[in-house]
Amino acid sequence: MKSIAHAILPSLLFVSPLPAENIVFPKAANVADVKRDYGAKGDGVTDDTAAIQRALTEKKNLICLPNGTYLVTATLRWGDKEKRQVLQGQSTEGTIIRLRDGAAGFQEADEPQAVIWTGKAPAQRFRNGIRNLTVDTGKGNAGAIGVQFIANNQGGMRAVTIRSGDGAGPIGLDLGYTDEQGPCLLEGIKVVGFDIGIFTKHAVDSVTLENLTLEGQRRYGFVNDGQCINVRGFTSTNRVPAFYNMRGPGLVTMLDAKITGSGEAAIINEAALFARNLATSGYKLAIANTGGTKENAAGPQVAEFVSHKVLSLFPSTGRSLNLPHNAVPDVPWDDAAQWASVAAFGPPRTVELIHRDTGKKLPMTDWSQALQRAIDSGATTVYFPANGGEMPVLGPVHLRGKLRRLIGCEVGLGNIVKDTNRPTDYQDEFRARFILSDGESPVVRVEHFMTWYASPGFEQRSTRTLVVASMSIYELLTAPGGGDVFLDDVRGKQIHVRGTSLWARQLNLEGHEVPRLLNEGGKVSVLGLKTEGSNTISVVRGGGSTEILGGFVYANRDGTGQTMCVNEDSALSVTLGETTTKKGRAFDILVRETRGSETKELRHGQAPSRAYGNMLPLFSSGAAR
Repeated sequence: MKSIAHAILPSLLFVSPLPAENIVFPKAANVADVKRDYGAKGDGVTDDTAAIQRALTEKKNLICLPNGTYLVTATLRWGDKEKRQVLQGQSTEGTIIRLRDGAAGFQEADEPQAVIWTGKAPAQRFRNGIRNLTVDTGKGNAGAIGVQFIANNQGGMRAVTIRSGDGAGPIGLDLGYTDEQGPCLLEGIKVVGFDIGIFTKHAVDSVTLENLTLEGQRRYGFVNDGQCINVRGFTSTNRVPAFYNMRGPGLVTMLDAKITGSGEAAIINEAALFARNLATSGYKLAIANTGGTKENAAGPQVAEFVSHKVLSLFPSTGRSLNLPHNAVPDVPWDDAAQWASVAAFGPPRTVELIHRDTGKKLPMTDWSQALQRAIDSGATTVYFPANGGEMPVLGPVHLRGKLRRLIGCEVGLGNIVKDTNRPTDYQDEFRARFILSDGESPVVRVEHFMTWYASPGFEQRSTRTLVVASMSIYELLTAPGGGDVFLDDVRGKQIHVRGTSLWARQLNLEGHEVPRLLNEGGKVSVLGLKTEGSNTISVVRGGGSTEILGGFVYANRDGTGQTMCVNEDSALSVTLGETTTKKGRAFDILVRETRGSETKELRHGQAPSRAYGNMLPLFSSGAAR
């Protein structure tokens, strides 16, 4: 089958930009404020480098920058262990970190320095974040990189603009300066100027981007040298190629792109590329492809393109399912006066956990009852105060009443896993579980908790919409007839969808549960999936539809005899890349598909190779149900 480059669909659906946000926390939230707590001025004149760096060095989890221009003269570096720190601006337009013009140490393009640096490999940079601010590299700083960013498993950037005052500088957002990058989610990113807007590299791990805007680059808009990159809502205005996917193990999944410019090709692909809903103007070619089939896409508009042969086991459309990938519904940021602190509804109770096998007793503080009282108080936003240690939740909590946002301010909810890697060794009644029940708000958002795999679990028991963002969960269970669920930058163990709809962006599933993503009669669309190990990743049955748009499978344990994806009389389309730590660890079976009484398998070696493993530029099976 030849590569796909169909005519454009009659209607192009591009991603809406993020809403303007004004992020202000109540004083009792105890966030670290660089003006109030560290003496930063934010007046555009005073050197605020030392003040901001002191907050980072003291390892505050949530560091807030009120609106202002913060002049800096040296690199801002993440604190000890380079993890679990978030730099939070009040607004993208109002909070500006600006490098002084002609700053010492930022003059040499051959020896570049970043304005913000968040760490380096190994892949332990959990939960790093930058949100709602602008980084300006000033003028006369030819060696300035805007941001060198890394986050692992869960973390990322939101509503961040990176710009060069005079267009100079090697890279705006450098994600390839260190190995073991991601998985992470970057949304609402805009880069203006620089030689290269965004740079990614290395076969491990992956990066997911949504609402990406690139303008005025001098060589390339985006360069990928080997990673699995997933991009949705990509807008480029340039006189150079918007995207260059270099020869090697790189696999790019690109959705809903609008590229305006001039020159030979909007996109140069030398590796593997899946593109859908692409519109270009000003270029001679939409896609210049020397990977796979070596067939180009002339454009200017392309509905769907695959650089390699489309893989199928039974007769299929040869195309992706093209499920609608709905935008995460907005939940307004309430005025701080309307927030309720869980701490104000204490004190917590003390519970005694008993190990099922050994009888060992483990006393722990439990805030679940206080949290329920805060939710039932009538507040629309309920929060856990920041920078005050963990506040364990060891029981079921109903998300009901007037609640529309539950925010953790980067606080931990307690973690039985500190004592054992098997939280089920203790009584089930002491496992945190958030249950979406009926209430007034059509959308409830739970976000920004420093949780681990042991807590919490989520249950969808309402027709309302549930959004879970920027945290780890144990499991998610939905019931037929329930409302939609959105998972946004979530790390978890097991997802079970029954007859409902799930949309996920950057979903990281790790653990020993089989399967990790089970869809029974529902509709599941995932943009950016990452897994580790060799357990089955996805099973779809009961007439459901599952679409995985950009996945990274890290087969770092023996995969002999294991099956990656299973389709039982349902619909499945997948684009993903696999990497193994050494030969012999790849999945033996990439896809097992059953139609009626017949079962077929796509096995290791029957798909293009990637880093000792395989890749699926596109596997196509069935039509969306």
